[in-house]
Amino acid sequence: MTSVPSTPSAGLRRLWILGFAGHRSLPDPDAVAKSIRSAVEHFRSQVDGELIGRSSAASGADLLFLEACRDAGLSYSVVLPFSKKRFREDFASDAEWARAKALIDAATSVEIAPGHEGAPEAYHLAAREVLDVSDAMLLVWDGQPARGLGGTAESVQDARDRKVPHQIIDSATGVSGPFESDRPFPWTDA
Repeated sequence: MTSVPSTPSAGLRRLWILGFAGHRSLPDPDAVAKSIRSAVEHFRSQVDGELIGRSSAASGADLLFLEACRDAGLSYSVVLPFSKKRFREDFASDAEWARAKALIDAATSVEIAPGHEGAPEAYHLAAREVLDVSDAMLLVWDGQPARGLGGTAESVQDARDRKVPHQIIDSATGVSGPFESDRPFPWTDA
C-alpha cells in the first residue's frame, strides 16, 4: 500500500479566486480601470499562492477586470450567462463584442451558467456561479439599490450576507473603498 505524505509538497500552491461583478455603464472607465488594476495587484501581493480571476464578460466593468487580469499575467475563468452565440446579442457594437470575444477565447476556462436562457435570470445565475467559488470579490458598484434581478447590487448584498471578503470600487469615480473582511491579509493556507 502506498502511503500519502503528511505534509504538502513544496511544489503545491493554493489557488485563490478573486471574483468580480460590476456595472456596464461607467462614467469614467479609465479611473475604474486604474482602480481595478491596482486592486488586482494588491490582492495578488497579499495571498500565498496563485491568484486567478473569475467573472462574466459583459460590456463595461467585466471587460476591464478581465483585461486587468490578462495584463497582470493572471489566469482567469469566464462564466457566461448563456452560449457565446446568444451572449453576442447583448453587445451593441461589433468592436465591443470583438474585445469580449478575445478575452473569452483567452480564458483558462469558460463556463455557461446552467438553468436559463433569458436575461436577467441568466445574469443572476452567472453572478451566483462567480460568487459561489470566490475567496474574495471585487465589485464596481454605484451604491444604488438593485434595479432588477442579476444586477451588481444583488452581488454586493450576497457577498455581504455570505461574509465573502470584498472591496467596492465606486462606478462613477473609480475610488476604491476599504477591503471588508473578517480575515486580515496576508492570506495563507494552514
